[in-house]
Amino acid sequence: MISRCCVNVLKPFWGDGEKPGNIFRDKILHHAYLWPVGRNEKTIFSLPVSIQRWLFHFSATCYLARSVTGGCCQCVECLSLDTKYPTMLIHEDIKMADVVLHDPTLLPIINRFGIHLGFGDETLGRLCTRHGINTGFFVMILNAFHDPQYFPQKQLQNFPAFLLIDYLRKAHDYFLADKVPEIATLIEKMAREYPLDDATAKLITGFFSDYSGELRKHILKEEEKVYPYVLQLEKAIEEKYFDEALYRQVRHYPIAEYAAEHENVEEKLLDLKNILIKYLPEPENDKPGYLVLRELFALEKELNEHARIEDLILVPKVKAMEEQLMKMKP
Repeated sequence: MISRCCVNVLKPFWGDGEKPGNIFRDKILHHAYLWPVGRNEKTIFSLPVSIQRWLFHFSATCYLARSVTGGCCQCVECLSLDTKYPTMLIHEDIKMADVVLHDPTLLPIINRFGIHLGFGDETLGRLCTRHGINTGFFVMILNAFHDPQYFPQKQLQNFPAFLLIDYLRKAHDYFLADKVPEIATLIEKMAREYPLDDATAKLITGFFSDYSGELRKHILKEEEKVYPYVLQLEKAIEEKYFDEALYRQVRHYPIAEYAAEHENVEEKLLDLKNILIKYLPEPENDKPGYLVLRELFALEKELNEHARIEDLILVPKVKAMEEQLMKMKP
């Protein structure tokens, strides 16, 4: 059903006795000075910013986005009326600068693809072309991080495994080379500036050190065992040749077993956050503790998205390839 607030707010735009279907959609878009153009998600974002915000603020975005993109003609769940700037759908014709201004937390994801600050007024599509990036994949990854409700599982599974793995490896490099050392430095600074006794300081720094070691071990296993296996499997499927050694590996250690063993390294982050939030003594300056918590929350979010791509995109894709290889046995 269309949510009650959407009906109440948008009811003036359809006549008596009309149901909120295509006629309703046409009237809404006509009011926004734009006729519907079928499966084109860019439509909403070609409107003036003031009109976009008007539509967002009055909870129409959910309905419009689904209608214009050819989705269902009903609102599954409308946006909150008190949301000033709700989630937008990123597409290839948006300027990259506007994306960053709207959601600066996407910068590390953008950098992961080799795109750095200084992109002027270039659109996502043009930047992807210039850097040799698959535009569709780039846009979907950005949207998945930008909006927790957006996750086109089937579409992402259609991309080649080597593209997924290339992205996941770059994410690994970012976690180990940048994010983890940055947090470790902040924790050491916090331990020095807070009135912590030696035992508490060692507990906190040691806890994060242990977590970092587990994360590194987890990543190395994927880099050295899982990803090479997936790439080998994809190559065999593409070239349509049967590899006996690969067949034995599928039988004895399929991707399903790896997924079952997939450690939840994010749980320790929750434990550390609880320690900091509940048990730190009151300091003269809260800033070091706030900085550590902010970065821990950011890391947790990125790791959760990373795991979601592995568990819901890569693993099912590999399972399908394993089934194909099993059928190829002479």
